[in-house]
Amino acid sequence: MQIYRSAAVLCVALYWCAAPGSLSSEQEQTGGPDPQSLGARGEEEVLGVSRADEEGGEESQGGPSEGAEVQGDGDGVEVLSDGESEEVQVEGDGEDGKKQAGEEVPRATFIPEIAPNINTQSGFYETSWIIMFYASWCPYSRDAAPVFLDLFQLILTSKLPIHLGKMEVTEDGDVVKSYKIKSTPTFLLFKNGTRYEFEGEISLQNFVSFVSQIMGPDVTEVAQREELEEQMRNHSVVFLLVCDQELDDHWQHTYFEVARKMLLKGTFLYTTSPDLLKESSLVSLPGILVLKDDTSYAYKDALSKHSLTQWVNSERMPAFGAVNDSTILPYLKTPVGKQLAVLVVDDDPSKRRIAQRKAVEATKRLALSRKQHRSYWFVLLESVETAERIVRDSPIQLPLFLVYEPRTRLYYTFQPSQEDKGFTEKSISNFLTAVRNGNIKAEGGLSYLDSLGNFGVRVYTIIQTMAAHRPFLSGVAVLSLLLVLGFYLTICCQRPQHSTHTSRRRRRRVGGRAGL
Repeated sequence: MQIYRSAAVLCVALYWCAAPGSLSSEQEQTGGPDPQSLGARGEEEVLGVSRADEEGGEESQGGPSEGAEVQGDGDGVEVLSDGESEEVQVEGDGEDGKKQAGEEVPRATFIPEIAPNINTQSGFYETSWIIMFYASWCPYSRDAAPVFLDLFQLILTSKLPIHLGKMEVTEDGDVVKSYKIKSTPTFLLFKNGTRYEFEGEISLQNFVSFVSQIMGPDVTEVAQREELEEQMRNHSVVFLLVCDQELDDHWQHTYFEVARKMLLKGTFLYTTSPDLLKESSLVSLPGILVLKDDTSYAYKDALSKHSLTQWVNSERMPAFGAVNDSTILPYLKTPVGKQLAVLVVDDDPSKRRIAQRKAVEATKRLALSRKQHRSYWFVLLESVETAERIVRDSPIQLPLFLVYEPRTRLYYTFQPSQEDKGFTEKSISNFLTAVRNGNIKAEGGLSYLDSLGNFGVRVYTIIQTMAAHRPFLSGVAVLSLLLVLGFYLTICCQRPQHSTHTSRRRRRRVGGRAGL
């Protein structure tokens, strides 16, 4: 009976760990704090687009569909709200890319379900797809569905040449492996076979920005100084291929290929007019520059796709970017070998005291120097709540400087002593050097409950996938696993029992030897 009781307790514990209300699959990611805790999910009303009834959409779902396709020509999408009516204007070259006011707009009532093997069908690599990968038990997937439905409505209204649909990851075990899904919900955009993953706060505005960036040109030509300045005003980081008179074939092919794959990492431009650059760090042409922080830095390695990709990945952020609760997510996707050097200050600049302002200036000078500490991304975090989640609700005294490792959730805090004379370039630099050399003890990290919760979600997903295809075999496998684990727990938790007669005889023997 003890075996069965232990198995029942284990079953209840496993169900509690994997329950949709207690843990989402997004918590499987170890790349930083949970996106749910660092940024709010979804919006009630975004850009004036009304949300369709989710319950009606679920009831309208039928079998697998080919997805939705609408044809047109447009570069960007703008939603204009006018009371109860909607007007959508799409910037494009063709007449069919514009929606006239008063024209009847088709209403999206549900998100089409598509077949898992859609990527093997003919024509997939010549078109564009947006697919939402979800799990029916995942609460975050349910919260994201209405926002994705709004995007579907916007695509129908704007007549963009995009297919759209959703796919259940637990219905077919090959879906996770084939599409490399690590958490739910995951939003992928396929453009001519190239895979782009949406990262950030789930809102219609972010979806529109994501789609507009991908559906636009991979690389934009700039021929005038004014065009380059406009790009630099709109984007904090710009990559620029500079050639003399005409494009070099080798540089063009490599640069364009890297730009196509890393389209979400930055803005990629090219020019054949070197004179539009007032000052340049290029030694020879052709060459590649990154324009940020009011200066330029040249790519100096031998040209190759691998080397250029690594360089773009390391230079894609400003030297000292200001982030808050909703904009920190891109920084949590740090490249291998990078750590976050975070300065936490008050979100209202007017409330920052002298100590905070001095800390900001010292950290900014150190970040812009680029002489050392190239293994860090410097971040100005204007959110005390986010910092409290990183340090596990420990008391925070502003200004606070810390080093954070998103993959392991380890952090190192720094508060200057009297000898340091506050936050200075020297004191911060010494702290970063000590962290890099392993002289500072780390705090935080993945807790036991985090690891147990991740294990519970994985087991729950595996069991659900097995049950969908082999219900009898999955039931036998689960029952066998529970019996084995229950027996193991019974053996481990059982107290050793010794007979009273044996214990008395042993005490007499010991006492006789001792002369008692």
